[in-house]
Amino acid sequence: MISSKEIKLQMIIILVMKMIRNFNIDYLLENNFELKIIIRGEEYYEQNMIKSVTWNNNNLEFKIIGTNTYLVIIDIEKGKINDFSCDCPYEYNCKHEVAALIYLYENLDEINDNNEEEKRKLQQLEEKIKTLSLNELSELTLELIRKNEKIRNNLLKKYKIGKK
Repeated sequence: MISSKEIKLQMIIILVMKMIRNFNIDYLLENNFELKIIIRGEEYYEQNMIKSVTWNNNNLEFKIIGTNTYLVIIDIEKGKINDFSCDCPYEYNCKHEVAALIYLYENLDEINDNNEEEKRKLQQLEEKIKTLSLNELSELTLELIRKNEKIRNNLLKKYKIGKK
């Protein structure tokens, strides 16, 4: 559960970010991207090429349409961008990352609200799971293993199944 102190700290961080984000976004773009990439990224943002934005722990994950659909991840901790990456074939900072960073800048309030909502949902889900019977937990786990390759592989690795 998030304490009131943590909520107040997050609100202060949001306020400070709002005050200085003009400098931060300009600085971030100018010091990490070529001008032609910034221009293309702005075009992607303006053409609504960002199809989804979701929180995953401290990461904001963007699905951006280009030649293919690319995943841009922005790692944010305590209101600070730690890192960003894209799975497109471009070797260095790309237009997809620029589009995602501009989206973050333009939608900071909404993104923070969505993150709080996701945290609340996750907390409610954790509370619900704690009330499940052993049989219900077993059924849920088996269903997840069948449907989700990542979970299946993590459990195989954790329990050293399939290794000789």
